[in-house]
Amino acid sequence: MQHGKFLRASGRFPLHCSRPTSTTYSVFSELLSQLLRPNGRAGVVVPTGIATDATNQAFFTELVASGRLVSLYDFENREAIFPGVHRSYKFSLLTLRGKGVNGQSQKEAAEPPHFAFFLTRADQLRDERRRFALSAEDFALLNPNTRTCPIFRTRQDAELTKAIYRRVPVLVNEATSENPWGVRFMQGLFNMSTDSHLFRTRAELEREGFRLVGNRFVRDGQVWLPLYEAKMIWHYDHRYGTYAGVGDRSSTQLPTPSDAEHADPAFVVLPWYWVPADEVHTRLADWDRAWLLGFRDVTNATNERTAIFSLLPAVEVGTTIRCSCC
Repeated sequence: MQHGKFLRASGRFPLHCSRPTSTTYSVFSELLSQLLRPNGRAGVVVPTGIATDATNQAFFTELVASGRLVSLYDFENREAIFPGVHRSYKFSLLTLRGKGVNGQSQKEAAEPPHFAFFLTRADQLRDERRRFALSAEDFALLNPNTRTCPIFRTRQDAELTKAIYRRVPVLVNEATSENPWGVRFMQGLFNMSTDSHLFRTRAELEREGFRLVGNRFVRDGQVWLPLYEAKMIWHYDHRYGTYAGVGDRSSTQLPTPSDAEHADPAFVVLPWYWVPADEVHTRLADWDRAWLLGFRDVTNATNERTAIFSLLPAVEVGTTIRCSCC
């Protein structure tokens, strides 16, 4: 608690003062940047979150905008560079420069910072295919909303992504309020905590006399719809995971239906919870299409795919998946 008070009130950490949850490495990185001589440099080993986490957004944006960021080389500890640290841990070599001499801004004097990601050995820094430069303008192009660091495995990936973004606008630009795709976001139709009073399990509904038809429960004109969760979907597949035969909801990975079940257009997956159809229709009252685009938003940066999207039947499901409408 005292740490948080000092962080917010001391004036020593203006780029983290509004972030009471900032980690120790974040504020010490900011302190290091303040202590540099005008023509000095400093290197430090810090978690890669210094460039990618929302809590460090203001600090990292300032480093890039002022031209003080020299390089950031990201490593995954897969080959045990640090033997006592978990193999999936990610850290970076962060190099900073001072504010410049005789009033000359570093932004004018310095070349764009250099980056490399997912390195596992120091000698990989010599591989020019894995190193690339990003200017402040590139950050504004690729991540206009957060200005955090985009992650690319190769120089080719970075150049290809920049070429795409020069031709195709971002989904929503919060700085300019541009929304060329006409997208609206919803944090799921239902919140697993605040809406839990609406949820019913299969056993509860069957005790109340409801009958399972497909993956809906019905009784005397009342209908309860399946509540989709993120673990139930995958790319192009809203029938990826099912609770059928699962006795414990704590499982983070559900059984996947067989190829024969996937080939059957009438096959449906079963959830753990159901929600009232009237409540679903009320929350989708201004949505006139029969589908939603949902995506899983929790993953690890070390996963091959960090964004999983799937179309969902809007009129048939409740969902705790983040959704967009366009």
